[in-house]
Amino acid sequence: MRALTFVDRAGRELLLRRLTRQDAEPLFVLHQELISDGRGMVLIPEEAHPPDKLADKIDEIHEHGGVFLGAFDQEELVGTLDLARIPRSMLRHNATLGMGIRPEHQGAGLGRALLEAALGWAQSNGISRVELFVRGDNLRAQQLYESVGFVPIHLRKGFVRLPDGRLVDDLYMELLEPDRDL
Repeated sequence: MRALTFVDRAGRELLLRRLTRQDAEPLFVLHQELISDGRGMVLIPEEAHPPDKLADKIDEIHEHGGVFLGAFDQEELVGTLDLARIPRSMLRHNATLGMGIRPEHQGAGLGRALLEAALGWAQSNGISRVELFVRGDNLRAQQLYESVGFVPIHLRKGFVRLPDGRLVDDLYMELLEPDRDL
């Protein structure tokens, strides 16, 4: 996938490109910020992968025929989307999607831009089914996913226990044949 620029609704010019091993440290920093924010990721800080493991994950996603995208504001990594292809011949048309965006960059169109880039890439690379999991309390993300064609498949009641003890549902969503105009 070629790098591309995108101007969000706040007027910021962002660069969208494939991540490489060299992006593991900024990815670690972003993950720490998203975990601390507490609104999306289902990890606590101690469970976050260190940079060397993130570098391996980036390589693995690309080696198995997926794509790991990053969005950069100047030189700062502000969002990611990974599309991890299932590496078995009879399942290669499937991929799992994960996305995270720094809170101050949410709501300005970056999530949609990352989704459009990734789903366009999926169409060109033989992926016809994409699945994801999203926390039940993340309504903004659910609405974004539904707006590009994802449909809810299953609700896992009380699946996530937050650090304060509250239980949150987890929603499984899928998109079949991501090959239409968005």
